[in-house]
Amino acid sequence: MAMTTEATERFIDRVKAAQQKFNEIKTERGIAGRLDETDREVLSQWHVTNIAWKWLRKDRGKRYDGCTFDNYQITNSKQQKVVDKLREYAADRSNIENGRGVLLFGTKGAGKDHLLMALAHAMVGIHGLCPHWINGVTLHNDLKKRDFDGEDNSASVGRFTTKPEKTPILWVSDPLPPSGALSEYQQRLFFEIIDRRYSDMRPTWMTMNIENGSEAEARLGAQAVDRLCHGALVLACDWESYRKVGEASR
Repeated sequence: MAMTTEATERFIDRVKAAQQKFNEIKTERGIAGRLDETDREVLSQWHVTNIAWKWLRKDRGKRYDGCTFDNYQITNSKQQKVVDKLREYAADRSNIENGRGVLLFGTKGAGKDHLLMALAHAMVGIHGLCPHWINGVTLHNDLKKRDFDGEDNSASVGRFTTKPEKTPILWVSDPLPPSGALSEYQQRLFFEIIDRRYSDMRPTWMTMNIENGSEAEARLGAQAVDRLCHGALVLACDWESYRKVGEASR
């Protein structure tokens, strides 16, 4: 089946066209009436996405601000395969509509967060969708603080599960502690977030510094891993650490 023009046209190009049309008529009366419904929806979505994108770049910091697929350093065929798979994922909006997540696992320093920032960059430009990012340690500390402060637990996890417009995609950078497994308490709260998003078919992206699925289940909890992996794009990043390569080349 051939894709429609709207489906194949980049979101950012639709935004530029709508903004140009708006600028051409903004000195006239009846601006809202002169823009058709599609243009108004595009500009409204861009307003929401642009705010989310600014926050993502701020939260991720200068190191990740400009990360794209084009500036990811590829030195072997494994890296090329992963980048190609992520590009394919970004190009197909149905991955988001069907709740298909992304899980990158493997060596520390392999550039997994660079790759997901590149994926976020592509998702904003192609579809106008921006993920909500949070570091795993911050996530667990935040949930613990909210829960211990006496707030209802459903409200504690609700900000990641109840407002699709704010978290169409949840991106968690390594939810595991430096060593050992999550506590039973941490696993329970984490599973609740993953399970709700899984049930609502809302994708979760995640990076994990682990070797295989067995380690993930042992440290994160089998139930959460089962939902994270079901239907997801799961990619192994098992090449040498970029940081070690950089140090060796000096």
